[in-house]
Amino acid sequence: LSYVRLMALGITTAALAMAINTIAKAVSEVPVVGIVLAIAVFIGGHAFNAALSALGAFAHTLRLQFVEFFPKFLVGGGKLFSPLSREYKHIYIEKS
Repeated sequence: LSYVRLMALGITTAALAMAINTIAKAVSEVPVVGIVLAIAVFIGGHAFNAALSALGAFAHTLRLQFVEFFPKFLVGGGKLFSPLSREYKHIYIEKS
């Protein structure tokens, strides 16, 4: 199923790119400032699409690492991590 998920990400990226191209084409038909707006929509939209694709690739790589790889080889253990707790030497606090 991981490959199906990656295929869906690719199809979504392509569909978003086609939508951005369509919006840029529609904006380019504005009489005076159409070309400038089309270039801005084109560059901004595809930059946003590339950032989303990079974020998706990062998130799915982390998911594969933490969900599928670590449980097979990592054995838990050790002591509980509590960075903001205090250890008292001569004072004993009891919760009531």
